[in-house]
This record gives sequence, structure tokens and C-alpha cells, in this order.
Amino acid sequence: MQLGLRISEIITMYNASIEPIGGETKLVYNTGKLQAEPTRVYKPANALVVQAITKVEKYTDPLRKESGLPYLFLNRIRNVKGYPVGIVSHANWSKNFLRPWLQKHNLRYKNGDIADFSSHTFRHACATYALKGGASLETIRELLNHKSIRGTQHYTHLLQEDVRNKFSKVFNEGAVLVGKQALQIKEKLKVNNPFKGKTIEQVDKLRKAHKIQILSHGLCLHHPMRNEPCEGDGVCLGCRNFLTTPDFLEIHKGRLKKIRSELASAPAGGPYENKLKTIEKYLVGIIDELETQVNYSGIDNHSDYNITPSEWEGMA
Repeated sequence: MQLGLRISEIITMYNASIEPIGGETKLVYNTGKLQAEPTRVYKPANALVVQAITKVEKYTDPLRKESGLPYLFLNRIRNVKGYPVGIVSHANWSKNFLRPWLQKHNLRYKNGDIADFSSHTFRHACATYALKGGASLETIRELLNHKSIRGTQHYTHLLQEDVRNKFSKVFNEGAVLVGKQALQIKEKLKVNNPFKGKTIEQVDKLRKAHKIQILSHGLCLHHPMRNEPCEGDGVCLGCRNFLTTPDFLEIHKGRLKKIRSELASAPAGGPYENKLKTIEKYLVGIIDELETQVNYSGIDNHSDYNITPSEWEGMA
């Protein structure tokens, strides 16, 4: 869960997969998802990852010596005569290892049922906590080694589903909306709100027809010819097609905290620092606007609130 690796990437790791590179400790592994040929990947490894790898190395060392195999995850193949040493099968990982472990430690859901999930659950949790911790969708895409950002959007589905289910409340003349088109949209909704009085299913069909996409941190009102959000860290925040709501406030706060942490160590005067400062400025504006609107007249009625657009227009 620390690094969001696929189970196939984990169990095909070689022994001694922790390497010091450029003053940092890296985990080295291969992935076959990015290209036809396996690609070597290096990711930062914290103390917990190093400790876990070290323990597995020690545990499987006798099996490596016996078999001559270089892999980190080895066990005895029980359905072959003589129980030879072999690489762990990822096809039956959940059945043979994860579920017995859950039962052994009596891990249960809140309703009392024994927990039952797959190895992919850890990858999903990594992406979810990274999102809640302020990581951008582009950063999570790189973390998960996705070719396209569209694949990464799948991991934000819980937040997106919540917004989708209450979309008619999000898009009304009295809602809290922040973005360069927020005022215009509210005025149009006062005259004609196509989402009002519709069922969740009808609203979702209308949303898709209007090409409104639910992102990890807001809503995208892209031109109908465009079928997916822009790639690139921080691109959405200053776009005139971007809107956000209080549902995403904690995401923005977490992102701002992370950006300021990165700024503290960024080379002064360089393009990376300038990029971070721009994102920081957008986030501060978004958070201030959201909190001001929410605090202005309570949660349910914001129809009289008027945004002062000067700061937003200055960020264009």
C-alpha cells in the first residue's frame, strides 16, 4: 500500500531490490504495463518499506540458496511432487495468502463479517490516501505507472460517485460554486435549470450530454469535442472551464499543504518553484472563496452571495 504497486510487480521483484541512488533509498522493480518490454522502475522507499523488504529477504534466503532463483518472493509449490521452490503465483495470491492472513488475524468489517478483499485493494487504498493527502491526479498517475490519466480517474470514483448522486444540488442557483464561470453559471441556472426536479439517472444523462466531467478536485466544463480532462499538474486550477465545490475542500487543503512542503525544498528562482507558486496562488484563492461562501449564509442558501472576481481574473 505504501507504493501502490501491482501484485505482479511485487512478486517478480529480485532479491536486493533496495538500492541507494543519488543519496536516496530506492525500491527497484520491473513493470510490463508501460511498454511491450519490461521497464525498470525506481521509487523512493521509506523506512517501513525497507524494513518489510529486509524481513522478506531474510525469510526467503534459504529458499534462494536451495533453488538458485533470484526472486524475493519464493515458496514451495505444494501441487508438484517433491515440493520444489518456485516464485509465488500472483494468480492465486488472494486465495492462498491474503484471505488466510485476514482470517488468522480476525480482521472484520464494521458489520462483523470477516474482511474480504484482493491484493488490488492495497493499490486502490494507496491512490485514495494520496488523493486525500493532497496529491494531484497527475502525481498519482505517475505513482501508479498509468499510461493515461483516464486510468487514474478510476481510483477517485467514491468521491465522484458522491458528487454524481447529488449533482442537481451542486448545480443550482443557490449552490456554492467557485471558478471563473461560477457567477455566469449561477445566473443562467436562475433562469433555466435543466437539472431541477430530475432523478439521479436523468441528471447523470444530462451531465454527460453537457460534457461535464467530475474530476478528483472539481468539475470540468470542457468543450464538447474534448473527451477527457487535461493532463499536467495544476493545469485545471486556472482554467476557465474548471469549477469546484465544498465537497472538494479537504482535497484542496491537502494539496496546498503538499505544495508548500515542496516549495520549501524547491530550487530558488527556477521554473519548478515558479510552477509551485502559481499552483499555490490558485489553491489559496479557491480555498478562501469556498470557505467565504460556506460561511456567508449557511450550508443551504447562498443565492445572495456575490463573488468578487478580481483575484480570479488576475490569475488568468
